[in-house]
This record gives sequence, structure tokens and C-alpha cells, in this order.
Amino acid sequence: ALQSIFFDLSRVTRLRLGAEFLPLRDLSVMLDFALFGRWWGGFHLMNALVYAALCALLLLVLRRWLGRPELALVAALIYLTHPLHVESVAWLAERKGLLAAAFGLGSCLAFYRFAARGHLAAWLATALLLVCGIWSKGLAVATVGLLAALLWLFPPAGCSWRRAWCGWGALAVTALLACVPLWITGGRMAMVGDYHGGSFAANAALAAEAHGLYLKHALLIGDLGIGYPLDAQAPVAWRAALGALSTGALLGLAFVTVWRRGKWPIVGLAAIAWLVFLLPVSQIVLPLQNPIADRYALLPTVGWALALAALLGHLERRRWRWALVVAVTVVQAGLALLQTRSWADDRSLYQQALRAHPGNVDAMLQLARLEREPRLAAGWIDRAARLAPDNGRVRMHRGLFLARQGDLGGAIAELRRASSHPDADKARANLALLLLRAGQNDEALRRAREAARIRPLAHHNQH
Repeated sequence: ALQSIFFDLSRVTRLRLGAEFLPLRDLSVMLDFALFGRWWGGFHLMNALVYAALCALLLLVLRRWLGRPELALVAALIYLTHPLHVESVAWLAERKGLLAAAFGLGSCLAFYRFAARGHLAAWLATALLLVCGIWSKGLAVATVGLLAALLWLFPPAGCSWRRAWCGWGALAVTALLACVPLWITGGRMAMVGDYHGGSFAANAALAAEAHGLYLKHALLIGDLGIGYPLDAQAPVAWRAALGALSTGALLGLAFVTVWRRGKWPIVGLAAIAWLVFLLPVSQIVLPLQNPIADRYALLPTVGWALALAALLGHLERRRWRWALVVAVTVVQAGLALLQTRSWADDRSLYQQALRAHPGNVDAMLQLARLEREPRLAAGWIDRAARLAPDNGRVRMHRGLFLARQGDLGGAIAELRRASSHPDADKARANLALLLLRAGQNDEALRRAREAARIRPLAHHNQH
């Protein structure tokens, strides 16, 4: 198993391991199975423990680098209770994000010791933790940017600039080398797709919209879900404009802070942390499958928590300051507890997705799949069809529903219509299975081959 997860980059092995090179994530899951078997409560417990360690590390990093214990405590409490983190903790597949964040912050703690004292062991510990973070989830590479901001804005007492920055440069090279197997595997497994909307401009507009939604949810405005109303084909102009303006404002603040190092260092660090950690998942660097997701905000909200803590720290009366801190953390914790209920089962998850985005067609189709009562399932499909009458996925689900009701001819006709789109591989694969059931073997094989040509690495196409 160790040989497979660390050294076997073949397609067959990567398909079994989630199509990614993330050996530390895989080791973590192996440990879970060794400890808990198939008791999933143990996996959830481990996620909660990793998250607790992550929050504790954030407290220690801010105390050490900023030298302000109260500010560090307030920021850690805000971070700990923020409802945007529920997806990362409740969804077992996001163990990788929790590990990446924890290892990344651990590397910040180790690098402080190196910068302050120049110990080689501290640099090696920093490099090891950074590589572990990247091999848990690739976005941990952005920790290199946070380390540069910390070193520039808050150099430790007795720090040798030449030694510290040479050490940082060596870390940057180490991080890039650690990304090589991730990049190779991602290329082989087609993990990075084309631009959303077909162009970089459309992708940039999508990124601006997503940034505005992240800020909105950081402010606790609106329902959280697993899908949000973003469409690269039809962006909302005012929302994209607001997102672009907020991004520009944060970039300006970060630039002023870096240029004039003594000006607003805490708020500037918060802006840098938000931007640096959002960059890998912003759709600007790489067009990821999901344009926005709560889990993508796990590390950027370090910057949000720090900014809010700095704002609260400006209140002169300590009693008022702590009263507001308690109020914020209690409200956030309550919202987070409510949000965990949506992760109790599939039905709750997709119902919450519809509350967050009433036009979420995919959520309607998933609810139709979960319904045992045919009348209710048909109602969800009809509702989706009214919103997106030409959507191939809607037609595919209607066809599969007809197949479950025993109408094989109607199901095949519906799936033929769903397969008219040149990229509808899953519709073709399902059509092939229905044609096989109907005894139309030649067309079934032809449809299966078409699906496999469109997406050769998808399990359902090979099946």
C-alpha cells in the first residue's frame, strides 16, 4: 500500500485513490480504517480532532509571529466557530483540506524558529511540514506566500534577513518540487478542465462573482449549501463587478502594506492571507471543476478572522470588546451547529442546497433519485425540467426514472435525446446499458465506446 500511494502514478492506481496524488491524505484514511474499521463515527471524530488541532495551531502561529496574545485568541475563536468550515469538517472526503491547513500552519510555526535562530533542524521541520501539507492537498503550496508576508511584516527579533530569506527561497523551491507529482497525476487524470464559459475572460468574471459570494458568506449573509447560483455562460454583471471591486480593494491594501511595511500591518496581513489562500481555488490559476465551494474558504478565512479580530481590538473598553467577541462566536457557533444538520444525510444535504440556491437543478435531480414514491420523484424531475427544459442531465434523469418504472422504450427514447449533446458521456453510458437490456447489442456497444472516448477515465464509462 505504501508503495502504491507514494510511487505508483499509473492510471489504474490513481483511479482507486481518487485520481489524485495525495499520499498523506491516503495514509490518514489508512489509519482511520486501522483504528475504526467501517465505523464512520470514528472517521468523523478524526476530522473533528484534526480541525481542533488546526485551530490550536492558528492560535500559536498568531501569538508567536504577531506577539499579541489577545488578538491571536480572538482570531482563533472567530475561526474556530465560523459556519463556512462545516463542509470541511462534516464531509469525510475533505480530510485532505483539514490536513493541508494543519500542516501548513505547522510549517509557519517551525519557520519562525528558523528565522529567529537559524537552526537547520527548524528549516528541515518547516520543509517536511510544508511537503506534508502539499501532499495532503495541493492548495497548501500557498503557505509559501503567507510565510513571505509574515517574514516581511513581522520579522522575529534577532532575525538575519539574508539567512531568513535564503531559507524562504529554498522552501519555495521545495514546495514547487513537491507539486511535481501532483501536476503529473493531474495531467494524466484530466483533473484540470477547460475554462468555464470557454474563455479566460469568462473564467475571470466567474472568479469575481465567486469572490463576492465568499465575502458575503464570511459576513454570515445568506444560506450555505453545496451549490450557489453561478453560471459561467451567463454571469451576473453587478455581482461580478462587486467581486472585482472587492478584489481590487484587497489587492491595493496588500500592496500598500507591503510597500509601506509599518502601515496597517495586521489588516494588511489579513488581506494577504485571504488573497494568497484564495488564489489556488479562484479559477484564475486553474479552472477547477467547482467554481465555488465552502471547503475552498477553509484557509482564506484565516485572513477574515484576523481582520475581524483586529477590528474588534480597536474598541477601547475591554469589557465591550469581549462582549462583542462572545456575541460573534456564539452566533457563529449556533449557525455552524444548524449547518451540521444539513450534512446528516443526502436528503437533508440537497434540501439545504435548494434553500441556498432555489434554482439548483442538480439538487432537484438528486432529490428525485432519493425519492421512493414515484409521484414525488416525478414532481422533482418536472420542476427541474421547467427550469432547464433543454438540460441533458434532466433528460437523462427522466429516462432513468422511466426505466425504474418499467417503461424501457420511453427511457431509451429520452436518453437518446439526452445523448444528442456531444459531451454527454454519462447519458451515452446509461443508454448503452438500457440498449443492452433491450437486446440491441450493436448500438449498445457503439454508445458505450462513444462514452469512453469522451471521458476514458470515468468509471461509469469503462463499466
